[in-house]
Amino acid sequence: MKKLALLLLILNLIGSTIPLLAQLSGQNIAEFRYGENPEFDDSQNSVSIYDRLVIDYDYNQFKLGFTVEQYWSQFDERNYIAPNQVRLQYKSDNWDVKLGNFYEILGRGTMMRAFQVPGAVLDDLGDKTRSYFHRDFVGGLVKYQQENWSVKALAGQPLQYVFTPLQDYEIRRPDSVAVVGGDYQLKSHKVEYNIMYLTNDAGEKYYSMTNLSGKILQNLSYYTELTFDHANGIIGDNESYAWYFNLNYNIGALSLSGEYKDYKNIILGQAEAFNEPPALVKQHTYRTLNRSTHIPLPTYEEGWQLEAVYFFPNASTLTFNHAAAINQLGADNPVFTEYFLEYGTYIGETLDTKFYIDYSNSEFNGELDRYGIGFDIDYALDKSTINIEWEYQTFERFGTQVNNTLVSLGYSKGSKFSASVLTEYSDDANIIEESQDFKFWVGTNVKWKPSFKDTFLLFAGTRRGGPACTSGVCYEILDFEGVELRYTRRL
Repeated sequence: MKKLALLLLILNLIGSTIPLLAQLSGQNIAEFRYGENPEFDDSQNSVSIYDRLVIDYDYNQFKLGFTVEQYWSQFDERNYIAPNQVRLQYKSDNWDVKLGNFYEILGRGTMMRAFQVPGAVLDDLGDKTRSYFHRDFVGGLVKYQQENWSVKALAGQPLQYVFTPLQDYEIRRPDSVAVVGGDYQLKSHKVEYNIMYLTNDAGEKYYSMTNLSGKILQNLSYYTELTFDHANGIIGDNESYAWYFNLNYNIGALSLSGEYKDYKNIILGQAEAFNEPPALVKQHTYRTLNRSTHIPLPTYEEGWQLEAVYFFPNASTLTFNHAAAINQLGADNPVFTEYFLEYGTYIGETLDTKFYIDYSNSEFNGELDRYGIGFDIDYALDKSTINIEWEYQTFERFGTQVNNTLVSLGYSKGSKFSASVLTEYSDDANIIEESQDFKFWVGTNVKWKPSFKDTFLLFAGTRRGGPACTSGVCYEILDFEGVELRYTRRL
């Protein structure tokens, strides 16, 4: 702990002097936690500190950077300090060269998708430690582009983020990939092709990915992507492929979109997939709906998503969304369906309101006839805002009715300060103890931004866990009871 405190002090001193060196930039996230998590901390009150430092140095067309991640607690076997990223990039009008750790996505992710979820720190139940939620590649990438075409080549090892920095390099990066490809644009249409060589302990494989995109009419655009295993092709009993198709149409105040997916045996990676095919499920900002999202099954899943948004002259919006998925568990019947309707409008000059209703069935989670309703209201005062949220959800699981309720009351003053109290209630037998009829969670969140570079986030109370999805990627949040303080400094 003393070493970490000294390191944090040094980092803040660096942050204070960095303005003198305009080429330096970065960010440091330090999070102190005191409390307990029945799954993570063996029901013991514990103290821990997580820290992640990112520093980049820019010189003309070059960028050099590194990342250091560390975790400290009273349990020595869970602690680590890992300089886990070193990167060098050269970028000009035509060239883009990356060495070391880098992020890259091919098309919509059916073949390869590297990412990082800003600010997300995962609690790992295996090693009982914490680490940043991201998937990068170690290796190199070279890309050359002209006005209407480009070519690229990359080679590297993707990170398996299910394994923490406590594990060996070979366990965290068991796959090796090499990709060559390019794209060409002709008027309003673009075609891209990539071929990948993948090798790991299970053997070696070749995959191809092709995507087409463009405009058919002035207000009608399309995108389609196909990735498949060369050994099996795209037709037959043992095929391995992912096909994604999207259409967008706009006419006046109406915006329409439709998506279709057909995935089969398209998990690329030995321990965990490093590709991420589009989920085709609406990513909700409402907590109960986001927590109840459907996680695709790339071994076999077919489905679609339709959405319509209408913009009224008074700045109101009406959004309708429908999604469905069919996978191995449901044979030819959808295992997930959802219908979502939201209306947002301004009342006068002070009220910004959103109301929604939702109906879904999730056989995968055993949640049938799942109804949801709620609202989100912002009331504007002089230089401040009051926010009220209410959500209610009910569904049937194995003949038992389950109810979830969420209430949040918040206050914010500009971008400098905000505070909220979040209360949740559930009588779900899957998450409460046998001796309980229901469970409450009550937590307080405070955000203070004293300057452009510094942000403090304080949580105190109890927090309900469950799935959370952002940018098309889902991860698990664990229950927590205690105090959590995060300090973020932009360097």
